[in-house]
Amino acid sequence: MFKKFDEGRNDYEGDFSKVETLKEWVDEKSFATVMKFDDRAVEKVFQQGKPTIFLFSEETESSKEAEKVFSEVAHLKKGKILFSLSKASDGTGYF
Repeated sequence: MFKKFDEGRNDYEGDFSKVETLKEWVDEKSFATVMKFDDRAVEKVFQQGKPTIFLFSEETESSKEAEKVFSEVAHLKKGKILFSLSKASDGTGYF
């Protein structure tokens, strides 16, 4: 899978005859480690029922530092906790 975030590429090494396993892998890899909080992320967060941490931020220097730490922790806890970020400047209506 090629993508424009995180690793840029993921290779599936599982069994192609198990459709459910392949679907789960695609679902996991198709979202960024830190998801932009939009309609797609809302669906993932509330359908999966996994623990989720949200960061709502503005365009300030302290917010940029918080986002950096948030991203570092997200990469450490990937697969265990979902991380979603919403910025006031995104215009998503979720801030």
